Amino acid sequence: MVVVTLPGLETRVLNEVGARVVELADGRTLGEIVEVVASELDADREVVRRDVRAFVLDLVRERVLSEDA
Repeated sequence: MVVVTLPGLETRVLNEVGARVVELADGRTLGEIVEVVASELDADREVVRRDVRAFVLDLVRERVLSEDA
């Protein structure tokens, strides 16, 4: 998945997990997204929580996601 941000038209290529996080940001809470991703990857929830939180905060700063998303 490629995400284009405005106004600089910067692009960001997302890996499979990043793309999944963006797909899941459809009104779900951060906790719900973490649960789905951790379950799908069979990964430690605390590690996933830390990584997903950092990733989502980056996307909010870049205005790809809003805090309400």
